[in-house]
Amino acid sequence: MRSHEVYDLADVPHRDRSGLWEEILSRTVVPFHTDVPLGRSPYRASIERRWFDDIALLDFACDPSRGERTRTLISQTNEDNVAIFFAISGVEQLAVDDEEILVTPGSFVTWDTTQRLRFEVVEHFRKITLVMPRVALEELRGRPWSKADLVLDASVPSIRLLRSFVASLAQLPHELPSATVTAARNAALELVAAAVRPEIAVTSALTAETLTLAVERWIARNLGCHDVGAAAAAAAHGVSVRTLQRSFAAVGTSYSAVVRAQRLARARRDLIEGAYSIQAIAHRWGFADASHFCRAFKRLYGAAPTDYRDSYALSFVHVDNPNFRDDLHGPSEALENRVPPFQDRLDG
Repeated sequence: MRSHEVYDLADVPHRDRSGLWEEILSRTVVPFHTDVPLGRSPYRASIERRWFDDIALLDFACDPSRGERTRTLISQTNEDNVAIFFAISGVEQLAVDDEEILVTPGSFVTWDTTQRLRFEVVEHFRKITLVMPRVALEELRGRPWSKADLVLDASVPSIRLLRSFVASLAQLPHELPSATVTAARNAALELVAAAVRPEIAVTSALTAETLTLAVERWIARNLGCHDVGAAAAAAAHGVSVRTLQRSFAAVGTSYSAVVRAQRLARARRDLIEGAYSIQAIAHRWGFADASHFCRAFKRLYGAAPTDYRDSYALSFVHVDNPNFRDDLHGPSEALENRVPPFQDRLDG
């Protein structure tokens, strides 16, 4: 199975776009009948699909069009998935069974692929959709998955956290280690279950890992340019500061330790590049003073910042000096005995 796929009508002849769009929808989601108006302007539509094991994440965008999933189409296919999406831009009129809604930016909607559905895109529309096998949600909860409310309250903390996590999934590299893919898949299921069925307690231990993963990515994006205090992180993810701290404690660390480790990792990069003084680096990454920075850096990396920078520079001298190993044999042994190997230990 491919982990990343892109379907785009940009290079398709105008006359072929209607039929191909129906085929793309059927291939990436479930079979639909579609009606694409062929006006003066070429019809624009695209879907980017990423796989996290058996869960698909779709970035969907299209110009005005109509579509329908009828009882006949439902009976002809065996897909039994649950989809949850949030609208980013544009307007879509949606009818699921006998319920009709208007989807606008910020709307959070759930849909079961065994339900009849009609849609009409009113203006260029973009949404992010998570498609999950019903059986995966049932395995997580240990009971049948019943149909959820069509529209979810986007202001609820669990929904806000789910949206933040889904957005972070979309930003991950296309090629990921299998362990990361599995963790992302399980975390997505956990958050969907908590958001859509909050009355059902999920016994999985993934909740804290899910929240801390999302928060760590948020820290990385905001460090050095925005407030990354615990209160700001909690507010960004729709939880209380207490819940935030408990989640980090549950995975064996603390919020402050994670922020400090990320600050030190950025400082280490600056040391290697050699463009800043020790004092400037300390100030840049939020340490009270150079002494405080030096102590924290040595605890994590095993050497003072100056020694770390010097030893890193020495490791490249042999590129220009073929006699490096012979000329510096004594000093290099002394340095090796004095300074332990350097490693990025975020749990140090």
